[in-house]
Amino acid sequence: METKILRTFLVLILKITAADNMTQVRPIRLLNTSYKIFSKIIVHRLCSVLQRLIGPYQNSFLKGRSTSNNILIVQEAVHSMMNLKGRKGTVIAKIDLQKAYDNNGEITESLSPEQGLRQGDLLSPYLFILVMKRLSHIIMEKVDREADSNQMQYMKGCLDEFSRAAGVEVNLLKSKLFISPNISSSTAQYLSELCGIPLTDNLGTYLGVPIIHKRVNAGTYDSLIEKVMKRLAGWKGRVLTMAGRKTLIQSVTNAIPIHMMKTSVLPVSVCRKLDRLNCNFLWGGDIVNAHNHLVSWEKVCQSKKTGGLGIRKARLMNIALLAKNSWKLLTRQENLWCKVFEGKYLKK
Repeated sequence: METKILRTFLVLILKITAADNMTQVRPIRLLNTSYKIFSKIIVHRLCSVLQRLIGPYQNSFLKGRSTSNNILIVQEAVHSMMNLKGRKGTVIAKIDLQKAYDNNGEITESLSPEQGLRQGDLLSPYLFILVMKRLSHIIMEKVDREADSNQMQYMKGCLDEFSRAAGVEVNLLKSKLFISPNISSSTAQYLSELCGIPLTDNLGTYLGVPIIHKRVNAGTYDSLIEKVMKRLAGWKGRVLTMAGRKTLIQSVTNAIPIHMMKTSVLPVSVCRKLDRLNCNFLWGGDIVNAHNHLVSWEKVCQSKKTGGLGIRKARLMNIALLAKNSWKLLTRQENLWCKVFEGKYLKK
């Protein structure tokens, strides 16, 4: 194949006003059309065999699997850790992988990157899960052969071996180490120094969803409310027709919370806030100040056949999405998260 097809223009976009290192820029790559055609063909052929190649620990980009599966598992792991008693504790390491950024500036002479995946390449997501499958193999092999009191050293060894094999460096400073509360602070600090990963009492978000460490309240999902408000405020709704505002609500703001609703029961106050934002935007284009609502929100959310606009209420949408998880449990689907829930809650 002609090697010119592999050439790519790379531009670095600043994440902040004054970036001083490569972690503060975002690479944008422009691939040529010929390469995209070849990449698409390879992806179609690869997808037919990936289901058999990739184990249950990888759920992204595969038909019939969802990243929400991993979110459910992480939430349950943290829940179990927070309730541990006795002398034995557990550890979660949230690992950050460094990205292979190379250069910046104007158009330069050609360079040959030695590692990393092309952002925007159709093939990259599937190559990534194949690489991560190797990390799963390394970890499971170590667990089967060597799991004992020196697990932190084995975990560090797994990451080092993976880095050497895949050419992907682990960013230890941006990684996080969460240790169950029944472990003393001195022991936790020792484990952190042993693996080089900073301690944390909050893992933050995972795949865009807040990891729950304590009792849920309205503030847990402030980021979701802010995201919806920012999207609505940017549309300048007063210059849109009501039909345009209704379409935007159905296609965008109703879709934003779905990812979190698949794995979490949102507080009633959060659902009401989401409905109120949509309602104010629908009638006046202003998300803060309420305008005259000619019809109640209950009627607006009815189906078109019964005289409504077919907009979905946040609370009902949340319940419906969680009901899908219940159905998967009842039908005993072969998902890793289902096995975790069965082992934890459905032993009898």
